[in-house]
Amino acid sequence: MSLADPAAATPPAATAEPTPIAPRPRGPLSLVVLAILAVGYTLWATQDLVLPVLLAMFFALIGNPIIRLLQRMRVPRFLAALAVLCSGIALTLLLGLQLMQPASEWVREAPRELRTLTPKLQKLTKPVQEANKAAENIARVAGGESPAKPVQVVRTEVNDPYKSLTATPMMVASVLAVVLLTFFFMV
Repeated sequence: MSLADPAAATPPAATAEPTPIAPRPRGPLSLVVLAILAVGYTLWATQDLVLPVLLAMFFALIGNPIIRLLQRMRVPRFLAALAVLCSGIALTLLLGLQLMQPASEWVREAPRELRTLTPKLQKLTKPVQEANKAAENIARVAGGESPAKPVQVVRTEVNDPYKSLTATPMMVASVLAVVLLTFFFMV
């Protein structure tokens, strides 16, 4: 090919129509629904493992800009991540200490507030209860049923005083796992 030939150096004509892109093959709707259900069940079943990892990744993403700023100031990444993690834990503890007094006051005043709120709620629910009674009467007349005994809900929850004691080590282990994973993702 010679350099003097301009026809040979020009690219082919751009007027040619582009080839159409083939549509992406899709699976049947039932397969898509089953795949979504399988992923949802897997995430639900592994939530004790997945949730701390996702939480640690979130905290690491929040702390990364501060770590980069500290790195520009010639602080090693290991020390910057340690400083950001320790300051985050300290801020969380300070926030907890600040919220402890208002929360304890709220818990102490909650029964009194609920006693004053109960009559107001009963006034609001009275029309709904009357409508339910009218609907039951209409259903009884239409169906010819005799008045049935109301259904009673029985709570079977056992209040185990040691339940919180047995759950505490698991909670501490989860928090420690989140902290360690956050540090791992930051470094």
